[in-house]
Amino acid sequence: MTQPTANLTLSLARSGGASLGLSLSLSTGTSDAPPVVGSALWLDALRPGTLFQDAARTTVAGVGDPVGSWYDPDAGIGATQSGTARPVRATADLTFDGTQYLGIPSGLSVGGGQWTIFVVARMGSGNPGLFQFSDTDPGTPNTGPGIGLFSGTTIFRQVNGAADIASGAYPLGSLRVYAVRRNPASFHAFVNNNTLSSVGLEGTSAQLVVTLGRWYSGGGIAPLIGDLQAFLVYNSALSDAQVSETIAFLAARHGVAL
Repeated sequence: MTQPTANLTLSLARSGGASLGLSLSLSTGTSDAPPVVGSALWLDALRPGTLFQDAARTTVAGVGDPVGSWYDPDAGIGATQSGTARPVRATADLTFDGTQYLGIPSGLSVGGGQWTIFVVARMGSGNPGLFQFSDTDPGTPNTGPGIGLFSGTTIFRQVNGAADIASGAYPLGSLRVYAVRRNPASFHAFVNNNTLSSVGLEGTSAQLVVTLGRWYSGGGIAPLIGDLQAFLVYNSALSDAQVSETIAFLAARHGVAL
């Protein structure tokens, strides 16, 4: 959110009627926070001091280091290593090679079952999964909806028998902003500036247990080969205007062409 700039102009009188103008510009500063306030979790590879090599957050992860914790200091929670391998930090993202995933085991409250989630990611090959919800432990398959690319057509999949949201043609390899919103009536999915069709509700609990870097595609676990740059969660169903504003913010921040 860009904060306003305060300008102060002083005019000093001189003899003879002329004046000496002195202009001072005071800026309150610029924040890089998302434009919609009140996020429940904001993981962003560009936020300083949020990537660590270990789950205990004792060693900061530099470029080329493995990441065992992706942390939001404002929310006091984050995603930690769940498998035997860790994604690797690049300049502006976390790189996954299909063997790593991170888990958010608890702490994401979604009162009334409403939420909006944004992901900035590049999906590389196969049927890559960006994230999936679970009712139990991170990584447990076939227990909740998720976002990924299945057979090049499905962005949002509800794996317990409900319909998928078909994306149309979104080839692998491109950096995009993905979003999904759960309101009282249905799920809606968004890719960059495009709004996809909605589907009926599938139940979800009041807590989001999230796995980052894999999903259950219907034929088994489908890991992410690609990179994640941001994962932003609101525990409410944002309006269309708020979704569009947030997508534009994330796209500008991460260099996504809309």
